[in-house]
Amino acid sequence: MTRWIAEAAPALVAALVAWLAIVFGMLAPLDLAIGDLRMRMSPKPASGQVVFVAIDERSLKEIGQWPWPRSIHGALLDQVVQAGARDVFFDVDFAFAADADGDRAFEQALERAGGATLLPVFAQPSSIGDAGTLSVNMPHAPFLSLSWPVLVNVPADDDGLIREYHFSADVLGEDMPSVASYLSGVFGPPGSLFGINYALRPDTIPSLSAIDVLRGVVPPEAFAGHSVIIGAHAVEMRDNFAVPVHGIVPGAMIHALATETLLQGIAPVRWGWRLTIALLAGLILLLQRRDENFSAWAFIAKAFCVVGAAECAGLLLFRQTALQWSTAPLYPGLLLYGAWQLGQTIDVSRWVIRGARVEIENTRRLLAQVFNDSSDTIVIIDEALRVRAASKSARDMGIGLDGAPLPAAFATAARQAILSYRQGAWAPDHLTETQLGDRVLQFTVTPSLLDAVTEGGRTPARQDCIATIAARDITHLREQEERLAYLSTHDERTGALRRCAFLRLAQDHLGTNGRIAIFAFNLHRFKTINATLGRDVGDLLLAEAVARLRRDVPGLSPLVRLEGDAFAVFATDAPDVVAPDDLAERIHDSVTRPYVLAEARALVGARLGYVDTGDGTDATAQAVLEQAEDALDEARHFGGSRIVRHDPDRTGRTTRARDIERAMWTAIEGDEFSLVYQPQVDMRDGSLIGVEALLRWTSPTLGRIFPDEFIAVAESNGFIRQIGRWVLHRAALDARRLPPDVTVAVNVSTLQMLDRDILDDVQSALTESGLPPWRLWLELTETALMSPSDSIVETMRDIEMLGVSWALDDFGTGYSSLGYLSRLPLRKLKLDKSFVQGLDADPHALAILRSVANLCRNMDLCLLCEGVETRAHADILLGEGCVQAQGYFYGRPQSIDEVLDGFCGGDRRVATRG
Repeated sequence: MTRWIAEAAPALVAALVAWLAIVFGMLAPLDLAIGDLRMRMSPKPASGQVVFVAIDERSLKEIGQWPWPRSIHGALLDQVVQAGARDVFFDVDFAFAADADGDRAFEQALERAGGATLLPVFAQPSSIGDAGTLSVNMPHAPFLSLSWPVLVNVPADDDGLIREYHFSADVLGEDMPSVASYLSGVFGPPGSLFGINYALRPDTIPSLSAIDVLRGVVPPEAFAGHSVIIGAHAVEMRDNFAVPVHGIVPGAMIHALATETLLQGIAPVRWGWRLTIALLAGLILLLQRRDENFSAWAFIAKAFCVVGAAECAGLLLFRQTALQWSTAPLYPGLLLYGAWQLGQTIDVSRWVIRGARVEIENTRRLLAQVFNDSSDTIVIIDEALRVRAASKSARDMGIGLDGAPLPAAFATAARQAILSYRQGAWAPDHLTETQLGDRVLQFTVTPSLLDAVTEGGRTPARQDCIATIAARDITHLREQEERLAYLSTHDERTGALRRCAFLRLAQDHLGTNGRIAIFAFNLHRFKTINATLGRDVGDLLLAEAVARLRRDVPGLSPLVRLEGDAFAVFATDAPDVVAPDDLAERIHDSVTRPYVLAEARALVGARLGYVDTGDGTDATAQAVLEQAEDALDEARHFGGSRIVRHDPDRTGRTTRARDIERAMWTAIEGDEFSLVYQPQVDMRDGSLIGVEALLRWTSPTLGRIFPDEFIAVAESNGFIRQIGRWVLHRAALDARRLPPDVTVAVNVSTLQMLDRDILDDVQSALTESGLPPWRLWLELTETALMSPSDSIVETMRDIEMLGVSWALDDFGTGYSSLGYLSRLPLRKLKLDKSFVQGLDADPHALAILRSVANLCRNMDLCLLCEGVETRAHADILLGEGCVQAQGYFYGRPQSIDEVLDGFCGGDRRVATRG
């Protein structure tokens, strides 16, 4: 019996303490906090049956005053009632009369609402400190007779948070229901409270701005069959309360959450503290029997598991039933049991003293080890500038050794820091740098006080001031910075300047002299040297070429490396000292002499381009360098070793091409491209049978650019693929606006055909536009197909399988054998306009026309004649049995809208031309 009592004593004591804590309310804050956390971890959406009309900041600004005239409240009531709201509650004080017209308007609105309106009743102490006498704010009598009064009081807990809500309360001897009870239809015992479930998320309650409701922009279905709460939301209206989980919310939102709590039947109910105490006692009894050797860490782990399991069960129970299981007694009970066990197991005083001594000794050893092994230099100096201690790295520098002088910078900094500290004026200083031999040290000084004791004494006699210098060797860092600074302006392999540094020098020279001659050159056959002798030899050759020019040719600036084997330099001497032509020859001769490199011989040529601006130029160094590079490009174009002087006309064409290329990269995003369409007609009746899409470009910087100019640039830089993709999509979309039997023809570049992505582009254009495949024709020029590769033919056949047709454009302009026609999946030939326009003057043109027409008939191909510009052309073609044509006689290239107006507005036949 005695043993059982001894074993049960901890459990009984822990249970008793937990019970007393509950009785005296000591666990209430913890219990509430746990309940709040469970609600935070169990978010629930609102049912949507309660709609919040917010008198928000925007509504206040629009109306321009507060309180509002009651006519506005009346208008607001009319809007929601007319929309079919079931109940309407105003969380606004209507206790007193206001302006007569506004009150009358509100009374009329209440009467039209037919008793569906709830107005607030406030019950509060009549004076400060007199909680027993209540003052009741009832709605103004005329309003009260036309509405239902409801209680809106919200009681706060001791921590100031609103957790509970009235079912009803006694008001002037009458049990008055709360707004939440009235709106939900759920009523409790008179005068009782229920808990608000703050797991409900306020952001799921439909909220509308009052000004939007007044303006009638809210659809009626937002209110139909719902309960509506109209109340303050703006911060400046000061109708805000602190609640768990959600922080500060408007008072109207508390009413909405309370209503939703009752509607969903999820009011939290605290339960189970007796079960928790019984569980606590049983758990401690179990631990007593099983844990003969108490382990603090094991107990903590077990307690953590028990508490975690209990809280998980409590969370699950709350989510399923809204019951708040009171698990708070577990915490003090387990804590008390753990403390009791710890006190039984450990001699506390001896453990603390022994632990402190061990900690002090370990700390001392650790600090000594850190101090001695630190990679930084640490020196401690006293007021007499004697070294008290020095780290190993400091001793390696000779600091702190017997007889070794203290570096002057350290001594000066320590003296000033100690003096300032004594005077109370010391402040942390910035890092200071000093030179110590070939080392660069960066250091800081920190003064501090040490207690000094008399010999044999135990009481501090004075305080000594010391200075701790922490220094770091940054020699390598400074060398790296110098190296990086050099590399930012110089090429690492050759020592030549980088472009930006060269341009600064050239611009300075140009500004001083008003004239400059720049020479750009590259080494011919350098790639062969790299391939045969290796890149290391190639690097040596480049470096030697730079060194030669510096050594052999005076009057030159430092060189710049433009790219791989290309360099540039400008003349620093005036032209009357050395003419630019002669200087170009000297540079060429210097770099083309044979090289002996790493036991290998190398011979290279040089292509050189140069420009001499002449006196009084206004060009920038950047522009002059580009001109020299243009001349170098021209020298490269001719091949071999060559010297070329800058030609302004040739550069103008090159510059134009570069400008077009730069503008082209943003042309699609900038919507600068457009399509025009030239009609294709049946000459027998002039009806529209198709259109050919033609690309146009108007640049905001370059103006209108003709296709012959920009297509060549696009094909050279590969941008033709993006342009072709855009044209396909745009033409297919525009074709959808044409009659369903009218086709659209799109020109395709050879580069597009070499890219297998064209198949995906065609499929994408058809899918996006919904255009039937048979209405899309793709055209390739005869020149592009003079010797078609197998891949191009395969791509053409793949696209034909989609239902798209192929036409051969500009037929007759190529010079290849006609044998390729049988290999290609063609369905149409377009006779070049040069043959059509010569029909009325050149008899050979008519013979060619008849041959091509006969060829098309025999190969079952359609023939379309381009360039029909006169009635005579049309008559001759009709006489020869030709049917399809396009040209200025039938229509110039025009926008899709113009095609629709001219051909599809009614009669699709082209107008008769005289």
